[in-house]
Amino acid sequence: MADLLTSAGIPGVDHVYDTMLPSGEHASVTTTDVLVTDVVETFDDYGSDVSTTKQRTVALNIFYGTGSSANADTVEDFLVSFLSMHGWACVYSPGHTIDPDTSQLSKVMQFTNLKNRKE
Repeated sequence: MADLLTSAGIPGVDHVYDTMLPSGEHASVTTTDVLVTDVVETFDDYGSDVSTTKQRTVALNIFYGTGSSANADTVEDFLVSFLSMHGWACVYSPGHTIDPDTSQLSKVMQFTNLKNRKE
């Protein structure tokens, strides 16, 4: 998923990371970053006692940089549209939060897709 989002050229997003954010000198609150994490995978639709589909849900943790000109509505609308075109549906999108230490705006969005499994 991180590679797909990196290739998308999300307007205003500086970096897309898979699983964890960098620490130390690479950590920044001034850039707008997206962290992709797994939420759940389920195996469904059984035939002959074997699951035939896999549903995957991922979370996109969006951290808007304090020095960034990224527009939250633009970023989030782009993500929903782009991922919809690639077979993902937004299933969870609560409001924004502000980190009390850094004043950084953030949001978590969850997307899911269903794929047929290959035997």
